[in-house]
Amino acid sequence: MNIVVMLYEPSGVVSEGIKHIISQATSKIEIIEVSRIKKIYASGAEATPHLIVADTSMFRSEEDIAKLRQKHPEAYIIGLQTAMDISQIANFLDDTISIIEPLKVVNSKIKDIIKQVKHRVGNDSEDSKESMTRMERIMLREITRGLSVKEIAQKLGLSINTVNTHKRNISNKLQIHTNAGLAIYAISNKLVDLEE
Repeated sequence: MNIVVMLYEPSGVVSEGIKHIISQATSKIEIIEVSRIKKIYASGAEATPHLIVADTSMFRSEEDIAKLRQKHPEAYIIGLQTAMDISQIANFLDDTISIIEPLKVVNSKIKDIIKQVKHRVGNDSEDSKESMTRMERIMLREITRGLSVKEIAQKLGLSINTVNTHKRNISNKLQIHTNAGLAIYAISNKLVDLEE
């Protein structure tokens, strides 16, 4: 499933830059560029957004944000900060991105936001799978085969604490906290071949 991003930014240069950074954060994304602010509030045939990125100057008051939340209750709303001070508006947004910040900071913030949105819409398994280390994949295979922590430690010549640390890291990345759940995830995502 693609993450649907609705983008409103009047500046073409800023808009292109934000689209580029968002596209680098994930491949499974659809960006809908909105040329008029009324389109964000209007009903239409366009996909329901998971993430709305809008220039903070479009929000005159917290009522504007409340109206947007009412229209798109599941969307994560980000204010694109183009000036130093956006007064109290930022308090009512999920987050802000300042174009005044260095590119590295903006890139990092957008990647974090995309990760949060993916997790919110249940589309983070692909990233979790890619971010697993080789040792975590080995641990997952052994857990799927039904080995205990002690048996995995003996088989791989590691300490029980090391195996527990890897297992904890896997569980945190995948947000799955039982051996059965990890096994189901590993098999359904073809991370392990039980015939090996």
